[in-house]
Amino acid sequence: MAKAKGFVAAYRGFEVEDKSIHHMACLWQSAEDLKNFQSSPEYKEFDSRVKAVQAGPGNTVRVKFVGDPEKPFRCLTTEVVTGRPRSGKNFDDLIEATQGVFSALKGAPGYYPSPTYGEVVGRPATYYIILGWHTPEDHKNPVTGSGQGKDAVAKFTDVVEHSIAHVHLDMCQIRALGNSRLKVDSMPLYTVNRWETR
Repeated sequence: MAKAKGFVAAYRGFEVEDKSIHHMACLWQSAEDLKNFQSSPEYKEFDSRVKAVQAGPGNTVRVKFVGDPEKPFRCLTTEVVTGRPRSGKNFDDLIEATQGVFSALKGAPGYYPSPTYGEVVGRPATYYIILGWHTPEDHKNPVTGSGQGKDAVAKFTDVVEHSIAHVHLDMCQIRALGNSRLKVDSMPLYTVNRWETR
């Protein structure tokens, strides 16, 4: 995969809450580059290797992130939130609640202030929200005590039906770029994979 045209980087790791669940996020320059890779012999080999360690069917989605998800992916702990607006709520409500959480967490110990979010391609109103932490415990402290963090999360929970996982991701592949600058779309395209391992 590292040699595929348009491939930029890949991150992988296991959930803190359930160490049998593996996550992998891959950055591509464009949807066309990803499509070409998925129709190549190299993809068939990659896919067979993944399936060899899967305990069941995996889940792969494409996400167009607003902003740069590289920073939270490179943190010691990455908080991965998947969500959609609750009944009676809409995209604007979700974004307002998400931005409220981002703002309330600024300055919290162990929090890296470079979060981002993006809509899942082909699944309208389904979003991935990515935040970076030093440890999972650092995430729990500002949202369980009193103050802005707890209030912002309560509002978010009222607006968004969601699930949360903490993952220790490592960069496992990156394309050698030399001195050239690789152009990536203004909204980075990631494939985000989640599966249970044997």
